[in-house]
Amino acid sequence: MMLKSSVLALAAVGLVSAVPPAIAADQPAGGGYIGASLGQSKINDVCDGIVGTCDDKDTGWKIFGGYQFNRYFAVEGGYVDFGKATATDVSLGTPISGDAEGWGLFATGLAALPINEQFGVFAKAGLAYTKADVTVVVGGVSVSDDDSGTDLVYGVGAKFDFTKNFGMRVEFERFKDVGNSDSDVDLLSAGLVYKF
Repeated sequence: MMLKSSVLALAAVGLVSAVPPAIAADQPAGGGYIGASLGQSKINDVCDGIVGTCDDKDTGWKIFGGYQFNRYFAVEGGYVDFGKATATDVSLGTPISGDAEGWGLFATGLAALPINEQFGVFAKAGLAYTKADVTVVVGGVSVSDDDSGTDLVYGVGAKFDFTKNFGMRVEFERFKDVGNSDSDVDLLSAGLVYKF
């Protein structure tokens, strides 16, 4: 999956670099932007081996800002909240429950391919510092742990500009090994963007 996404990102960068210089010269210089997105997160592999109930999906959201150098390239960073996964089980007659939640800070490069003046698609890749907090309750005794780490984040999306300053985007992102674990988190979100 990671190799496939990397190939897609490289293909998008290749398409962007193939834009004729005369066309690129006519495009606006770009500028700063801020935005917020809301959607569904999924913590992969967290339910593996659990016989009882497990919910690995929750509401995820992020706030972000960036600088668009031109219509084809931007850099952005922000904060993302992955929500919480919850599980309950029974082992040797003892009830067990647990939850895992996380957040992260990210910085990415974004390669865009405009389809027309308002609509375009993009691919992005970069790094994310993420933290995961896990709490397990066994027979009424609670144990908590947390860990953090830095790993890859990448994704694809589409954007639509309502005006010169306001637009929206829909995107899918994967955050690798969140909190230095073996679990990736996927975020499918939609949001609004303000350009200034």
